[in-house]
Amino acid sequence: MAEKRRATTFRTSRGAIVYVEAPEIYFPPQITVSQLKQGLREELDIHTTFQWERFLRDGLNAHFIGRTVDLNMTESFVEADEYWSQIGYQEAGLASDFAGAFTLPKNLSRFAVYSIRAFKYAQFIVNSRLPTLKLLGNETEMHHYFGLEHGAAFYNGLLCFSLTKTATVDNELHAFVGTSSGVSDVNINIDRPADFATALHVYRILLSKNLATFLIDDDPVLFVVLSGRSDPVIIKENVQPYSIVLAQSMPSSLTAFLELWTNRTAAGSADLVSPVSPYRLRVSDGHEITPMQLPLYDEDTNTRFAGLVIAAGSETSHPVPVFGFNMRTFHFRADQAGDIDIEILTEAGNWRIYSPDATGHTEGTYAANELWSFVMTGDLVLARLTFTPDAYPCTVSDAEVVMR
Repeated sequence: MAEKRRATTFRTSRGAIVYVEAPEIYFPPQITVSQLKQGLREELDIHTTFQWERFLRDGLNAHFIGRTVDLNMTESFVEADEYWSQIGYQEAGLASDFAGAFTLPKNLSRFAVYSIRAFKYAQFIVNSRLPTLKLLGNETEMHHYFGLEHGAAFYNGLLCFSLTKTATVDNELHAFVGTSSGVSDVNINIDRPADFATALHVYRILLSKNLATFLIDDDPVLFVVLSGRSDPVIIKENVQPYSIVLAQSMPSSLTAFLELWTNRTAAGSADLVSPVSPYRLRVSDGHEITPMQLPLYDEDTNTRFAGLVIAAGSETSHPVPVFGFNMRTFHFRADQAGDIDIEILTEAGNWRIYSPDATGHTEGTYAANELWSFVMTGDLVLARLTFTPDAYPCTVSDAEVVMR
């Protein structure tokens, strides 16, 4: 092909080379117009989601880019597949099926991969075994991060799981939440599966406009309420049924990432390998608002209100993240009459009764064996329900909140 001056060269993710010099487009003669059109269609579509079939067709580097940090803390670009590979391609009913090797070489301090595309209201999932981290050099801290981040060093947003190893923390599961103005290390180890290193478990992060939900095996373990705080504020940590953090606002779009991080400055004794493979990681766009039907739990326990027998006094539910939903409806039913209070958490850190009536309770007293449904209005962040029966024992049959 004749040389074109002042032409701009584009290389698509599929490898096609296109030369542009307005108002004409030139391409190598061995590529037909039909092939070029198909390539451009695929280029527009290629990053809409990351899934197994796209990996098989396009390869890893069409979807992820890599970054290394050497022992002198110098950062460099690498192709993602230089240290991340797919090993297994068959299903045999074993936890090791479709295994991979995400490798931190012993002569590097860190290795990370980031999706080329930032996903809008990302839904991130890893269905995998995790490694058992070991300190292999002079490092004092090691993390296996996986989740969502606005590139290295947080900047506009970080929402990720972290398997953490230090001299005193032995492979605990944490979450990191925040922005460059402030990041919180949230302990959620109470929810780490006991067999995390030998069995498959599903780790998910669902980002919405108002909320980021961390789940393990489809159970919420952490709610990050994106209420625009200047720094993250931990409300509940390492408790069941879930932890709660109030955090800064986040972008609607974040990149997916996976990283092995250490603070070593000398070579380790061996490479560190995670079994998380390209097959075991998926990410796609999600929803601006993610509707949910959330059962109420006895505070700081995994005991649901529904089925709870109250023998004396009052029972208070675990807080519910109600911020940013268009509709929030509490439903409650018990076999004894009593008083229901819904409280909200204020910015000052106080729990206050929401919309009290003349008796000082929320919308008056409760009549036994009736379904009580209450729609919350206004701008609220966290809410909880307290029920005080008139007689004992009292059995609660229904207790939930529906948000959309």
